[in-house]
Amino acid sequence: MLADRLRTALLVSWLSVSALLLPVTLAPALVSPRLIGELMPQCDARVTSGRECAACALLAGSLLVAQGRLDAAVRRSAAAIPLCAALIWNQLAAVAYAASELKWLWSQARRARQRARAEEYSCRL
Repeated sequence: MLADRLRTALLVSWLSVSALLLPVTLAPALVSPRLIGELMPQCDARVTSGRECAACALLAGSLLVAQGRLDAAVRRSAAAIPLCAALIWNQLAAVAYAASELKWLWSQARRARQRARAEEYSCRL
């Protein structure tokens, strides 16, 4: 009972976070790096010190991964490739899980309609 509720809460949380991360995952592949740079706020660390912080390097590395420039991405941030791979894997897993659940729900609805038709037919006789 409690375990089922916890499982359901975790699944809903995971699917919600995955849905929110979908634009973040797809943006580097669909939007130009220049536009992403213009939309992102200025980094305080970069403004004060003139050097990019770890988050800036990770964002730049992720953009380079999306462009297929893996060697440059590794030089910029070694974590860019594993992060992009994890985000893509998560999105694929969430879509696969949601599709299987929707397929199950669809089959349940179809069975319920068939039972209702059968009951309606038996009542006519």
